[in-house]
Amino acid sequence: MQRPFALIGFSYFIVLLFLIFIPNNFIFYLVVTFGTLFLISIVFPKTRNFKAIPILFAVCFTASLVYFLNLNNTPQVEKFDSCETTIEGIISEQPYKKRNKYYYTIKTEKISEENVNNLKILVHSNKMLEGDVYDKITFQAYLYKPFNTDIESKIYNKSKNIPLMGKVYEYKEIKIQKCTNPPLWHNILKTRNNLISATKKNLPNDYAAMINGILLGEKNEVPPEIKKNFEITGIYHLLTVSGIHLSIISSFIFLIFLKLKLKIPHACFLASAAVAFFMAITCFTPSVLRAGIMMIIFYLSRAVKKDADPLNSLGIGVGLTCAIFPHYAYSISLWLSFLATLGIIVFYKPIFSKLKSIVKFNFKFTNYILSSASISLSCAINTFPISVLIFKKISTVFVLSGVLTILPITILLVLSLLMNALTVINFNALLFIIKPIAISCGLICKYILDITSILAKIPYALILVDYGYIILWISFTMMLISVGIFLNNHKKAFKYISLLSGIILLVGTLSNQILTYNTTSIHIANCGSGIEVILSKNGEKAAILSIKNTSYINEDLLNYTESANYINLTASEDINLNEMENLIKNLAPNNLEYSKENITDEFSIPEKTKKLCYTKNSKTKIWNNTEISSKIIKNSTYIKIKNQGKTILILPNGGDAEDMPDSWLNCDIMICCGLPSNYKKIKFKDIIVSDSKNEAEKYICKINSKNIFSTFYHRDINIFFNRQNEYFIRRFK
Repeated sequence: MQRPFALIGFSYFIVLLFLIFIPNNFIFYLVVTFGTLFLISIVFPKTRNFKAIPILFAVCFTASLVYFLNLNNTPQVEKFDSCETTIEGIISEQPYKKRNKYYYTIKTEKISEENVNNLKILVHSNKMLEGDVYDKITFQAYLYKPFNTDIESKIYNKSKNIPLMGKVYEYKEIKIQKCTNPPLWHNILKTRNNLISATKKNLPNDYAAMINGILLGEKNEVPPEIKKNFEITGIYHLLTVSGIHLSIISSFIFLIFLKLKLKIPHACFLASAAVAFFMAITCFTPSVLRAGIMMIIFYLSRAVKKDADPLNSLGIGVGLTCAIFPHYAYSISLWLSFLATLGIIVFYKPIFSKLKSIVKFNFKFTNYILSSASISLSCAINTFPISVLIFKKISTVFVLSGVLTILPITILLVLSLLMNALTVINFNALLFIIKPIAISCGLICKYILDITSILAKIPYALILVDYGYIILWISFTMMLISVGIFLNNHKKAFKYISLLSGIILLVGTLSNQILTYNTTSIHIANCGSGIEVILSKNGEKAAILSIKNTSYINEDLLNYTESANYINLTASEDINLNEMENLIKNLAPNNLEYSKENITDEFSIPEKTKKLCYTKNSKTKIWNNTEISSKIIKNSTYIKIKNQGKTILILPNGGDAEDMPDSWLNCDIMICCGLPSNYKKIKFKDIIVSDSKNEAEKYICKINSKNIFSTFYHRDINIFFNRQNEYFIRRFK
């Protein structure tokens, strides 16, 4: 075997990855099957062609056994789902702020006075708690299982090894016991925080946030607009530290050691130590750990004057990463990092050679452009399936953005690292050196932000593939390419394939826009106890929201409803006004409608948002043919939506059907959080319950209808309307 470590590492990673899609009750049988196959393979005589099979089965057996043991050692969390409880544990990771909320990862010791050790939960609070890493904390919270409405969220939650999330009741007693003897890791986290603070001292907030994202992977404070532009232009991966970052930084450090006249072996050992330290201050994220192991192998091989095989190094990197942290196998950042590196190893040289044969100019600048384009294409070829299947997005300008930003980002990484290190050492004494570096960093940041902003405005810079016609187009194009490979005249075949593929995409896009024009879709999000109803039409968005103490917010939903044209805000006795205020601040809608009866004038909203206040009744028309009516009757809110000839009744806090006008008692769809009294008076075709587990079970037993849906059981629910004024409901679970 030429590359045994590549075989072992790749196999271990792939087996762990695919086990996530296997039902848990089948895992044991897989362990037995792989173990049996391994025993059979070592008994039979091995030929040269099949000597790798015993190793392959041994790796499969080990990976499935590790997965099985981890599965059995994981505490059962179903009993804690959708419940209010007291939690006691240790803050195990660095707290962070995102969208005006503070997030804390807790390693539990007790839940509801029951001993539950080493269970990781992620909780959030509207205000910063006094606790820091390794402090012991006791608090009350509302716990719930993370969202698993699609494959992306399921994989993400699995990769974080966090089976429960929680909402801290910050208005109740919170006890914090400071850690008196913190471990070494605490000092490393302090160094990370000092580097983050150093950037903020020297540069404006937007520039500092972008540099901290690129240098340290700290992207929680990066403004949404910058993230969006990076995503559209296909360079969002630069906000996640990986092989590119480590390669640039370690090469710079290695060069410094050589300039200091150190021998190559000594410089290699010191560069390896620097890589290990950088892995630590970036919190050993999956992509960093994989890339760091590869860089250390590279430098150690160079120290002993040996050439490290790239595929073997990649196998060791991904294999060790998954062996140390098995749940990292489900990290999308590790997938992308692994596939991008594999793409560069396999495709970079052929693509670069092909481009050089086409472009005859042999200048340094030309070679730089061709090299940057080759790297971008090599990465894109391998990461294309992830973009389509997981993110459902494809950037069409990624090559151009790569060519225009790779060199500036390389320089920015080196300068920002130098600036931060000097600032942490002594800010005042070294100010005369730091200031010019900071100015240079600022100019590069401005260039990158301007370039990404311009490229993001190009029509169809980002193509969404979450449509049937796009999936069909991709499948048909790949089928044509497969056929074209076997034809004699490749050049002519691929010209016709490109032309035919473009025509299919154009026809599909125009047909989809014509068929979906002026049609509405409604999204009912799983938010625990509360209402989150999102309407969208022709690219515009509107929402009806009621957030209670036991509600939680879907982060994807926040991105989806940002800058909505209209939001209707309802309240009830157990409404969480702080949560609602924070939510509106993040969403910044153009128009906000609410009742003066249950939301006071002290409720602050963004300046650009127009207030639509009412006392008892309101009627608002959006998008010309969609009418939203609201009524407050005996402290209960009732909302009726008339859209495309259909009526949707929304009951955020139950109420009483006896109090409702007769004209409101007939509807096509009823969405409720709290079943109203005398509900049998309401004639509906379909009912959607948006409430907690216990309440939803009560309603389902009472109503006993095949047309009842629950956000707790079905998670997010979509309602689609067609041009014939018909609708259909899609469940996600």
